[in-house]
Amino acid sequence: MALKQCYRVDRRDVAPGGELGAEGDYQSGFDNVGKQAETILEAVRASEFPGKPQRANCLFVTDDSECAESYWRTHHKRYLYEVTVDEDAIMHRGDMHLVDAIGAELKRAMLAEPDQAKCRELARKYWRQEETEKPCPEFLVDRARVTRRLRDLSDLKAYIRSQITGYDPADEPSIESMIDPDSDPSRDDAGKADTAKSIHDLPWSDWREASSEADAIKFGRRVWPEAIVGQAPNHWEASFAVDNAARERVIEVKNEDGRWLVRVRNRI
Repeated sequence: MALKQCYRVDRRDVAPGGELGAEGDYQSGFDNVGKQAETILEAVRASEFPGKPQRANCLFVTDDSECAESYWRTHHKRYLYEVTVDEDAIMHRGDMHLVDAIGAELKRAMLAEPDQAKCRELARKYWRQEETEKPCPEFLVDRARVTRRLRDLSDLKAYIRSQITGYDPADEPSIESMIDPDSDPSRDDAGKADTAKSIHDLPWSDWREASSEADAIKFGRRVWPEAIVGQAPNHWEASFAVDNAARERVIEVKNEDGRWLVRVRNRI
């Protein structure tokens, strides 16, 4: 048996030497986009690649440490493990970025109708083991042995906040005040707490017009990195995870008579 060193991001707390098997219910926390993407992958597999394994019955690992680190960082309450798998037991080698691309296309529903034919072709590429320009390898196995824990539970909310505050406010001074009441040093702690409780009752800002869809998405990415517009760096799940973990940041993008518009919840 040839052992291969890999990495696994998982919500389960497992000690070194322990075994990780397929979660089975890993789709239970997905939003509609995630479930639709898995439905498309399974439909294409069943009809065109019946010899390939069902993703729902598999454990996903990667041998790319950078990919694993990024996936861990953009998911909430997950551990990052170094694991070993039997290389001969790998049932499929795919590119996770093709799965990302299906999710990104489906997320266009808020901007335009998703291209179902494109989604199915992306699924075929995944099952044919094709790769994107910068692939994130994904191996489907039935189990993996934990050798050590590399990272403790991730904190997605803290990560998103760090990304937002990392921008230079001089470049776009209105953004922080529009979406983050905590960014105003003149507000006392009590005021911050009161605002946080009523964030979904805050009025919307005025619609901001963008010159194109790309500009609207760029603005959306700036005020809410890796969320809502389907532009997560490695996996579409990061988008809805951010939605769950950072509800206080709310944004809408729409097209009205050919004009792209964007708005956010405004600070009191």
